Amino acid sequence: FRTNEDFNLRFGIIPKSATSREETIWIDTGKPGGIVHPLNSWEEEDGTIVIWTPLCEDLELDLDTEDINTFNMVEFRLD
Repeated sequence: FRTNEDFNLRFGIIPKSATSREETIWIDTGKPGGIVHPLNSWEEEDGTIVIWTPLCEDLELDLDTEDINTFNMVEFRLD
């Protein structure tokens, strides 16, 4: 499993009123990256969705090596 530089990191937002998966809104971040486990997220009063998560810009998961990826805490604001 690794970051593919040809594809951007995207978030799928499912509206609270959604009744089908076709209503998912896809938001493209404009750059590649990998997220393993978001830590916290919430919706602000103006509708902005805030996500706090570790982000690795060049994620490579290989169980056969001891290579360590670098993750940085980031905040995404989706409006």
